[in-house]
Amino acid sequence: FPSHDKQEGFYELGSNIINWTSVDEPQKIRGMKRDYLYCNEANELKIEDWNQLIFRTTDKVICDLNPSELNSWVYDLEKRDDSYMFKTTWRDNPFVSDTIIKELESLKEKDENLYRIYNLGEKGIATQLVFTKFSTIERIPEGMKLLGRGMDFGYNSPTTLIANLS
Repeated sequence: FPSHDKQEGFYELGSNIINWTSVDEPQKIRGMKRDYLYCNEANELKIEDWNQLIFRTTDKVICDLNPSELNSWVYDLEKRDDSYMFKTTWRDNPFVSDTIIKELESLKEKDENLYRIYNLGEKGIATQLVFTKFSTIERIPEGMKLLGRGMDFGYNSPTTLIANLS
C-alpha cells in the first residue's frame, strides 16, 4: 500500500518516492538528492536556489511557469542544447471551466499584458516603465561614440543607467 505523509512532504508507492518541499529556506534544498525534479512556477525561484536544485538532480528537470516577467534567468534555459520548451495555454487544458475561460477571455479588453501571458503564453511586458521602447546592448557599436549617461535611482523600483550614443 502507498505511504503518504503530508507533514513530511512525501508519497511512497513501491520503490518510488515523491517528495515535495518549499524553497522558502535555502537550507531545505541543499541536501536533497533526486533523479527527477519538477519546479512549479520556476520563474519564482532565485537563480541560487535553481542551481542548488539542479546540482542535486541526476536525470531530468521539468519546469512550468506563467511568463509574467519580461526578463528572468529562466528564459536562458531556452538557449540550452539540452532543453526543450513547450508553450501551452488554458486552451490545451480540456478541464478548464467555462467560468474561467470567460474570465481569461475578458482580459483582452481589460488588461493587454495579462491577456498576453494567460491567453497567448507570451512573455509579460513591463507595465510601469517610463520608456517603453528601448534596447539593451553589450558594447558600443563600431562607429558610435558615447555622449553621456543618465541615471534614475528609482523610488520603489531598481536603479537604472542609460547611455546616449552618437
